[in-house]
Amino acid sequence: MNTRQARGRRSSGAAILIFRLLAVAGIAGAAGVSGCGGGSGSPMSSMAPASGVAMVTLTDAPGDFLSYQLAVVSLKLTRADGTAVEILPAPSKVEFAQLANLSEVITARQVSAGTYTGVSMTVDYAGATIVVDDGAGGLTVPAANILNGATNGALVAPNSQLTLTLKLPPSAPLVISDRGIANFALDFNLGASNTVAPAAISASTLASAVTLTVQPMLSGSLAPDASKPVRVRGKLLSVDTSASSYTVNVRPFNDAMDDDHGQMVVGTSATTSYTLNGTSYTGSAGLTALAALGAGTVTAATGSFDTQSQTFTATAVFAGSSVPGAGLDSVEGTVFARSGNVLTVGRAWTDARGSDDEQFSRSIAVTVAGTTAVTEDGQSGSFSAQDISVGQRLQLFGTFGTDSSGNRTLDASSGSARLMLTPLWGQFISSASGVVTVKLQRLAGIDPSMFNFAGTGSSAANDANASAYQ
Repeated sequence: MNTRQARGRRSSGAAILIFRLLAVAGIAGAAGVSGCGGGSGSPMSSMAPASGVAMVTLTDAPGDFLSYQLAVVSLKLTRADGTAVEILPAPSKVEFAQLANLSEVITARQVSAGTYTGVSMTVDYAGATIVVDDGAGGLTVPAANILNGATNGALVAPNSQLTLTLKLPPSAPLVISDRGIANFALDFNLGASNTVAPAAISASTLASAVTLTVQPMLSGSLAPDASKPVRVRGKLLSVDTSASSYTVNVRPFNDAMDDDHGQMVVGTSATTSYTLNGTSYTGSAGLTALAALGAGTVTAATGSFDTQSQTFTATAVFAGSSVPGAGLDSVEGTVFARSGNVLTVGRAWTDARGSDDEQFSRSIAVTVAGTTAVTEDGQSGSFSAQDISVGQRLQLFGTFGTDSSGNRTLDASSGSARLMLTPLWGQFISSASGVVTVKLQRLAGIDPSMFNFAGTGSSAANDANASAYQ
């Protein structure tokens, strides 16, 4: 069986799940920044004496959940003298199912320099949304059926919180130096921490018959996971075009609050792509355009850490209405069918502008038009709504509405669409003239039987076919 990274059109991707928690503490040698309107300063230059930065990222890995949303209410480091230091300023609601193959910075706060020998994390299942994959639209586990594996009691208030602790070995403590940053990775394995019963769940399984037993397992290391890209979301603080960098006040996930999660410098390069309010840029032109948006603009960058220089460099930057939860309502999911200009987007997350109320949606109708601004990850050039086809993993931005049945819809006619890279799994059949034909097994992590490929070709005879997918 072959695995292919698919790009746009008929092949696009989905996330699968399981999560890992990465804690990183600090990046020495971060670039200095100057304000959007002048002035200067950086996280390092404004750091309190005898302190460093604790930067935490969160990630997950493939699993059996379409949605796993709950709150992380506390993350503490324990000093060698037993003092506990809270590094999460406020509870963060996290949709772990969106973090497959991605790490998210959740805090970059200053802490006292010193040696830390333990970590604890508290999660709250009150109000949690957990949807297991039933081979169709997903099955929501009732709150009363989410059980604490230690007590067999339901994880509901006032017994909804779990605290996981990890003691670091004496030979490998977390050391945060004065005005420096240290790296630490926590692994909260969602697959190993959760048991779903019955083991085999289908579209005919009743929600009341499903139980989820949580027995959390936590592990850690002194190095971050370098195999995944990292996302830094936050409000723009300043831009330094001469240093090709900008600084943000970190606001993780779709957080609409102004809690102090710390600051982070984001480096850019000549090849960094930008999507700002639905318009694409590359390199210095993008950084200049970002500066013009002004301080307070919501940004989100994906990139990587250089372990030698310990700096973060973005490969892609999004800002303004191109960031979910910012200027427009948004939907992220996979196109299951298309009829004219109406897309059926399934296994989706919806996010209303100006809020952090992200919700899982089994299916939502989205309207696009010739006026929809379309960009494609990793590609320059001109794209349109005609480039959106069944199987495409994407983000859409516009205005929420309701249909005649009261179901939520999105009108992206005057908004934008971002076509995302996604994996495709299939058995190789042939290759000719640069076209690979496979027997499709999974598209965007989804069984091909769930897609309606009608209208994907110039005629019905040319519609996409899972048995000979090109």
